[in-house]
Amino acid sequence: MDQTLFALKNKFLSKAPITLNFIGDSITWGLNHCSAEETYVAFFARFFAESFKEYKVVRYDGAVESEALPLTGFEGPFFVGGTAGGPEAAVIRNGVGGNTVRRALNRKQDFTGTLPNGRCADVNFLMFGINDALASDKSKFVTPARFESDYEELLSVLEAEKAFTVILSPTYNGAKYPLDKYVAVTKKLAEKHGLLFIDTHKLWAEHYSKKAPHFGMGDWLSESKTDACHFSPEGARQTAKFIFGNFRSAIIKD
Repeated sequence: MDQTLFALKNKFLSKAPITLNFIGDSITWGLNHCSAEETYVAFFARFFAESFKEYKVVRYDGAVESEALPLTGFEGPFFVGGTAGGPEAAVIRNGVGGNTVRRALNRKQDFTGTLPNGRCADVNFLMFGINDALASDKSKFVTPARFESDYEELLSVLEAEKAFTVILSPTYNGAKYPLDKYVAVTKKLAEKHGLLFIDTHKLWAEHYSKKAPHFGMGDWLSESKTDACHFSPEGARQTAKFIFGNFRSAIIKD
């Protein structure tokens, strides 16, 4: 068994404090498309609190000033649920709109070392690829090969953190910006490094319908009719439910 997974399972078994760190772009940041309580990270925190009632679950939200800059800090802790006197489970929203893997590397101080709860991450969830595949924006776009090499560098940085790493595939951005090759990279890297891979792209692909409005996604996308990638509250809830279910299955045997 991977040592980081073994350590994480032991933390859950011993009811030790847990820090779950979600690193990504505007899909993870979520604001302007959802409220702070409606991002997929916020929904994940609530699913966690409902499932692990012995924990005191709190959430920290990264404050974003610019897509080209690190976070300005964190807001919180916000109490989510669970047992007020229990061990703390901190869920940290560490997304910046416009981030590529390269831009995330330029702000690695946001998600490495000591986090706003005074602890280091026990789990790092990574979701990148939407901006890396955005061919219309040359300041962000990279080839799948460059995406892979940048992602390898990010994984190398996070390896030193000794946290359990979860790779989430990029979800959806309409037919104009296909993600298949970038999804394949995330799956390849997860398999290569023995990391947990959660195929959120597959979730969205299975929801797609040619007959559905709004880029085939209906009420899973934000209200902006020109926006093919950012989640509505329902899209965020469904994505969080899928992520949490896969994560729980990997660490807990019923």
